[in-house]
Amino acid sequence: MRPNFVADCSELYEAGYAESGIFPIWLKEAFRSAFVHCDMTTANSVSSQKGWITIQRRIRGDVNFERGWGDYVRGFGTFDGDFWVGLEFIHELINQRKTTSGKETTYLRPTLRVDLEDWDGARAFAEYERFEIASAGEKYAVLGNLQSRGNAGNLVRGQTSSGPVPFSTFDADHDFDTNVNLARSGRGGWWFSSGSANLLNGPYPSGRQDTSEQVMKWGGWTTGNRNNAPLRYVTMKLQYPSA
Repeated sequence: MRPNFVADCSELYEAGYAESGIFPIWLKEAFRSAFVHCDMTTANSVSSQKGWITIQRRIRGDVNFERGWGDYVRGFGTFDGDFWVGLEFIHELINQRKTTSGKETTYLRPTLRVDLEDWDGARAFAEYERFEIASAGEKYAVLGNLQSRGNAGNLVRGQTSSGPVPFSTFDADHDFDTNVNLARSGRGGWWFSSGSANLLNGPYPSGRQDTSEQVMKWGGWTTGNRNNAPLRYVTMKLQYPSA
C-alpha cells in the first residue's frame, strides 16, 4: 500500500509502517494530500490499536502559541518541534470516513487522545470517542458533551451542557465568560466554556518551579499529578477505528 493513498495513520500502521514519523495521507473531503505526523507507538486504551495523527504537540517550548485567530485556523510550528496543525485541517481530518445510504450520509468520527507528562515525570491521558468540531462558520466549536476515559479528565472544563463550545483566541473572543477574554488572559487559543482550567496552548513553562497561572495546563488531572507540577510534555492526536 502506498502511504499517500491512505486516510489516516492507523491504516499506515496496519500496512506495516511501525515507526513514528512524517507521512502523506489523502484528505477525502478536501480532495488533496497532506503531510501529517504519525504516532505509531501509543496504543488505544480499549482496542490497543496503534497509529494516531498528531494534531498538537508541546515538547520543548520552541514555538509561541500566543497567536491570533488566523494562525490557529491555518496552523503553525514544525513537525520536528512544537506545532498546531490548524483548526481547518482538524475539521478536514474528522470528516475522513463516511457512509452514504440513499440521501443520508453518516460520518464516523475519530477518537481524540490527550497525553500529558509533568516535570516530575508523572503521566496521564484522556481519550474521547466520536470527537467532532464544527466548521469555520460555527467557530470550530467542539460538539457534544465529551466524556473521557483515562485519568486526565474532560477536554472542556466547566462545560455544563451538550451544546457547542467555540474556539477562542485573543482577537476572536467566543468564550462564555462575559467579563473576561479567556484566551487573552490565558495567552493561548482554546475551547473555553466558563473558565480557563484547561489550556494546552498556553505558554510553555519555564521549568519545574514555574507556578504561573499563564502556562499550558490541564485542570482535570486529579490523579498522578499530586505535586501539581507544571506540564512538560503534551500531545493531542486523532485515530479512526480499524476499517
